[in-house]
This record gives sequence, structure tokens and C-alpha cells, in this order.
Amino acid sequence: MPLLVSIPSINAPSTERLIDRSLPFSFLSAKCSCGALPIKANGLVFVSGQIPADNSGNVIEGSIEECTEAVFVNLAAVLKASNSSFNKVLKTTVFLSDMANFTRMNSVYEKHFSGHKPARSCVAVRELPKGVHVEIELVALEDTLPGKAREGGHGNVGE
Repeated sequence: MPLLVSIPSINAPSTERLIDRSLPFSFLSAKCSCGALPIKANGLVFVSGQIPADNSGNVIEGSIEECTEAVFVNLAAVLKASNSSFNKVLKTTVFLSDMANFTRMNSVYEKHFSGHKPARSCVAVRELPKGVHVEIELVALEDTLPGKAREGGHGNVGE
């Protein structure tokens, strides 16, 4: 059942907005490596930080490139289940345990945002959950176009 909460909005006559928590929880629970499910509000999808973890929540070990790719696998699954995609992403926040890994993380990041470049912040933190070295959260637009139009790329950010 959707949850009704109060979210301020400049253009809205009412501050009450619907947050859709009717996403497929059984699928997403495994993919949401942080334990927090995405929230959809006013056509936006807020995806909590994802870490390199498998479907069981076990940390994936490897190079920063391999770990970043694992994060993107999780992000892709959450976006798909939330009716969105990477070409709809507006903003990302990347957390690194060591900023010396930025260039190597960025080589993987750039592959997933080769055409469309969302706004991004990258922050060095002392420690991340489960001892991982990279975590990425994002905000995306919900895809409102049906099937084939969505696959054709119509309505993407920046078009």
C-alpha cells in the first residue's frame, strides 16, 4: 500500500505527495545492498547508496574497477524495477574510501554514462558499510513512456 507523506513542493497547490513503495520488494530486497528500498515521488526515483554486493548481500571483493561494476549492476537492477534507467539519471553521489581510486572508479562510471552525464558529487569518506571501497547513490526520473518508446530513447534527459 502506498504511503502518503508531506513533501514540500514549490509548484504544487498541496504539499501532500504520494511516495510509491509498491515496488517488487522481494526482488529489490536482495538488490538494495544498503537495505533501504528506493522511493518514488513526483516522477523522481531516489535510489539509496549501493555497494558491491551480490543478491545475498555478500560483499564482492576485487579491484576498484570490479567493485564499481558490481555497484552498477545493482543500480541497473534497482532502476529497472523502479521503471527508470541510467539515461534518466539526474544526479549521482559517489562515496570512495580513498580518493586515490577516483580515476579507476571513473573509468567504469564513464562507461555507464557515456552520452548523458548527470550531475555528480564524489566524496572521500573514512569508512563505508561492510568495509567496501565504493558506494553510489542516485536520483533519476521515472520513465513515463510505454514499452518501445522507452527502449528507443525518447524522452531521455538532455534530448
